Amino acid sequence: MVRDFGAFVGLLFLELLFAMVLSQDPIPCQPRTINCFSCNSSENPFCLDVFPKREVASPRVKTIECLEDCFKWLYIDRNNKRHLIRGCSAQLHLDLDRHLICMYESRSRGGYICFCTTDRCNGSSRFAFSLTVPLIALLSYLAPS
Repeated sequence: MVRDFGAFVGLLFLELLFAMVLSQDPIPCQPRTINCFSCNSSENPFCLDVFPKREVASPRVKTIECLEDCFKWLYIDRNNKRHLIRGCSAQLHLDLDRHLICMYESRSRGGYICFCTTDRCNGSSRFAFSLTVPLIALLSYLAPS
């Protein structure tokens, strides 16, 4: 009986400790900032692909601090003119989950938007990985069973 009482007190102590831990405010994480290229090819021709490496460090293509993801958005207008916008996803008003992927616009002429999470990742060549997943999915779908 004494052993049962000791186990009861031990369980009661654990429950009390657990309740105290759960009632504490979580320790906030420090915000993570990254630098994103920020430009619009309609205003700055150096924003277009191919993004010359010598221009990356140039003041012609500015960078901004970002608490979210960087993005690269290609829009093709009715005249088939390409517009490229690079920036921080906090600038966008999108109601969608952003992942490390590229999403193609529905009913468009080939436009897409890509998201990434490392410093200056929204340059031109860094998004090649994003097409790998959809390509593998398409090939696995088309492969004979």
